[in-house]
Amino acid sequence: MRDDGPGIPPHLVEKVFQPFFSTKEQGTGLGLSIAQRIIGEHHGSLEVESIDGQGAVFTITLPAKESVMSTILIVDDDDQLRKSFHKLLVEEGYTVASAASGEDGLRNIQKSMPDLVVLDMRLPGMNGLETFRAIHRLEPKLPVIIMTAFGTTEHAIEATSSGRSTTC
Repeated sequence: MRDDGPGIPPHLVEKVFQPFFSTKEQGTGLGLSIAQRIIGEHHGSLEVESIDGQGAVFTITLPAKESVMSTILIVDDDDQLRKSFHKLLVEEGYTVASAASGEDGLRNIQKSMPDLVVLDMRLPGMNGLETFRAIHRLEPKLPVIIMTAFGTTEHAIEATSSGRSTTC
């Protein structure tokens, strides 16, 4: 994922994955550390490259299953973000499905079970946490990565303790 914001100053790049580190006044500093840990537990990696004043690029690398193409469901109301994830993951050999809402994501899961769900916390209608709980009622072992640009410590704790995933 790429942004065109101010970038991350070089002396802070190595700190962005540390728990509770944030450059935002209202940030908790948990989002990137939780994302990196979950992705790492799936034998992947989350890396950042930044040029101060020119934005940042976050790269998620996940291994594909041997001899079987993995299917990833992206649930996010941001059309551009869904397209970016789709392009990136298809180039890496994954089959990608997408949904613009929690309700659409659940219908997609009921129709065809993915191997992984990447889920935004803020969604219209059924929010990400409600969608996460509904997913785990359908398939408790389905891995779900929850992402948000607007999280709080309370959301992170509630999300990680709601499922059977590892808590941070």
